[in-house]
Amino acid sequence: MTEEISELTTDCPLCHRPLASKEYHQAIKELENKIQQNYDEKNKMKNEEFNRQLKELKERHEKDMKEHRINHETQIKKIELDLAK
Repeated sequence: MTEEISELTTDCPLCHRPLASKEYHQAIKELENKIQQNYDEKNKMKNEEFNRQLKELKERHEKDMKEHRINHETQIKKIELDLAK
C-alpha cells in the first residue's frame, strides 16, 4: 500500500515538495510551456537583432558601392580628358 502511494506522488521539479501524479504532470506541463515561451521570446529578439544588423550592412554596402561608382566615373572622365589632350 505504501508503494502505491509513493508511486502516486512525485516531487515538484522546482520546490521538491511531494505532488500527486496529476499535479506533477501539470507542473511539468507549465514548466515546458514557460521554457517554450522564453525560447520563443529570445529567438524573436535574436531575429530582430539579426535583421537590424543585416539592414545596416546592406545600407553601408550600397553607400560604399555608390562612392566607388562615383570615383570610377570621375577617373574615367579624367582619363578621357587626358587622352583628348
